[in-house]
Amino acid sequence: MRIGSSLFPPSNSSQIHHLLSMLPNSYSYHSFYPAMFLSSKEDCISDQTTTFSSSFGHNNKRGRVKSKQSGEIEGVGIISRIPMNNPKVSLLPRLVGNPSDGHQRILLSATVHLSPSIQIDVHTSHFSLFPPAQIKASHAISSSSSSSSIFEVFGGDLNAEPKEEAIRYLEKNGGWEDLMKKTNLIKNTFPTDKPHKRIDYLFGRKKNSTKSMRKVKVSNGGYLGELDDKIKESSNIPLNLHFTSDHIGIWVELEIDSKNNNPQDDKIEL
Repeated sequence: MRIGSSLFPPSNSSQIHHLLSMLPNSYSYHSFYPAMFLSSKEDCISDQTTTFSSSFGHNNKRGRVKSKQSGEIEGVGIISRIPMNNPKVSLLPRLVGNPSDGHQRILLSATVHLSPSIQIDVHTSHFSLFPPAQIKASHAISSSSSSSSIFEVFGGDLNAEPKEEAIRYLEKNGGWEDLMKKTNLIKNTFPTDKPHKRIDYLFGRKKNSTKSMRKVKVSNGGYLGELDDKIKESSNIPLNLHFTSDHIGIWVELEIDSKNNNPQDDKIEL
């Protein structure tokens, strides 16, 4: 969720309540928290819970989340068709005083219940544009863990390409596996009109302590919101063209082979 005036008419289609209203009713669980919005000294992170309101609920599709200043906010969210609970917000490291890292970034987490015996932890974030801050965030996310789930998924706009240190640390030191690599459909994701870099990811990590699970595999995957080839080749993108996002979306389908072999329990799309 973002301040949408750069791509859309202001307050028109880029906030959490807009997304919830456009999704099918089956997407009835959501968690959202504001971040990346520090326009003045008064908007420090210690005051953020009072300056902004968070959102978590079931079938709460009409609730609006606003900043007191602009009516629009930026933040991250998780929307699910499957019951989830335990929303958690973790502050990521920030290089305070460095103008290149002026926004407080967060890690938003929730637990998704695939069945009474199978649950996964889902995390999302939007990394800083500043590489040293990205690296610190990767360290923090790699060291975090939950004991209740059998598998973890982490995704988002990480503002770093695959060869950059923050991404390499997640894979090498954090145990996170780049799930899109399993699809053999690696593509650039930014910007939508003429994508030339890959900075959006879905990672997966199996819990080493889990004894009830045998295997998690990627069975499918792809991209969302790609522009028609004729539009991409055009040097003059129509100004009234409304992108789904300035990033191309990504998705994967995971198959979880557990001791509870009910096919209805063993697939999840992300």
